[in-house]
Order: sequence, then structure tokens, then C-alpha cells
Amino acid sequence: MSKYKHAFWRFIYKLHRYIGLLSAIFLINLSVTGILLNHSQDLALDKSNIGDTYILDWYGIEAGEINRSFLTETARISQLENKVYFNQQFILDSQQTLLGVVSSRHYLLLAFTDSLLMMSHSAETIESFQQSNVLKIGLDNHQQIILATTQDQYLSSNDDLLSWHRIQLPETVLWSESSPVPQTLQKQIQTNYRQHILTTEKFILDLHSGQLFGEAGKWLTDGIAVILILLSLTGCSIWIKHKIKSLIHYKKINR
Repeated sequence: MSKYKHAFWRFIYKLHRYIGLLSAIFLINLSVTGILLNHSQDLALDKSNIGDTYILDWYGIEAGEINRSFLTETARISQLENKVYFNQQFILDSQQTLLGVVSSRHYLLLAFTDSLLMMSHSAETIESFQQSNVLKIGLDNHQQIILATTQDQYLSSNDDLLSWHRIQLPETVLWSESSPVPQTLQKQIQTNYRQHILTTEKFILDLHSGQLFGEAGKWLTDGIAVILILLSLTGCSIWIKHKIKSLIHYKKINR
């Protein structure tokens, strides 16, 4: 074998070795994340969330100011974007605006734009009702729940909220009004809000595809693809070289 030919194959061997070591890191990542994504439903990855502050900061996930908050005798119910909280505890997602909350002896009643939600004083959902055109909610001086609608109507119920009938506006109604949230509670809600935005499935998918690193991740993925192509080509070249040498050697000993 000539000097240059020997140097060429020595270079190919080294290239294949180092490319293999480099690509092993990425192949392990692709394999592990691929397996996790393949069993996403079994592992409930779409229902679990990432709470790590560093990762949330990396994604640029921030929490704004609380939209609306209503104080009752037993709890403060707040809405931040599309999420509703019982004190600092997340209770549900809602695309509707929270308009008010009233408290009775046995339950809390949350009024949204087109629905009512009955829940216990320990934040357990009891029942949800469809109720269109809600404007605000309050209590009269007999602790009777009163609804005001966007059509300038006032409604009350005599059968535990199963049906509503139109009434004249009582002389005294204490309407539920939004009030400022204490700073400590606001920070707790904002922290909770951030921790319910990014699912584990989304994070693993971005790690798998390289999107976690933005535009650089796209080029990194392309680079990995090139590395794997080189690994395949150098591996095939080495295999072909050994195969040819093996065939030549076989013919020599069988002459």
C-alpha cells in the first residue's frame, strides 16, 4: 500500500471513530426522547407540566397581572388569563371572563360570561350550568342570589339554581366586585400560572427536534444529520475495504 493510500485510510478510520463518539451523544438523546414520545399517552406527558424556573425562563414564559379577583368569606377567586384560582390553587381553565363570585352556606357560585360554576368551600366542583348573557352576580338582603344580564334583566332562582325567573331589581343588592390581590398571593398565583403552561410532552418534543434551541437548534439538527451521513459513508467505506481485502486473501489461499 502506498504512503498516501495508507494515510488516507488512516484518516478515514480516525474520522469514523471521532464522528461515532460525537454522534453517540445525539443518538442517545434522539433515542431516549423518541421512546418517551412514543409512549406519551401511557406516561401522561401531555398532562404533566414543567415547573423548573430555569427552563421556563429559557422559553420566555412570563405571567402578567391578575385580570380579576373576588373576595368571599371563605376564599379569594382570581382569574389570570384563562386560568382560575381558588386562593393560590389552580382549579380550572376557562376562556370566559370571570364576572363575580357569591358565597352561600353550602357552596360558592362563580359567574362567567355564559355559565355558572357551583363549587364547595374546599374548591371541589359540584356542578356547572349554562347561563347566557351574564353581566354580574350578587346577593340581596335575604341572601338570595341575583343575576344581572346584558339585556337589562334581573334573574333569581327558587330551586337551587335549576331554573331562573325574571324579577324586579331588589332595593338592596350587594354586587360581587373585583378587588386588588395581596402582593404575596399574586406572586404565588403567577408562579403557579407559569408552572401550568409548558407540558412535559412539549419540552421533550422540542428537545427531540432541536427546537428547544430556537434557530440555532434547527442548524444543529442539520449538522447532526450531516454527521450521521458521514458516519454511514465512512463505515461503509471501511466495511467495503475489509471485504475486498478478505476476498483477495481468500482467493490467494485457495489457488
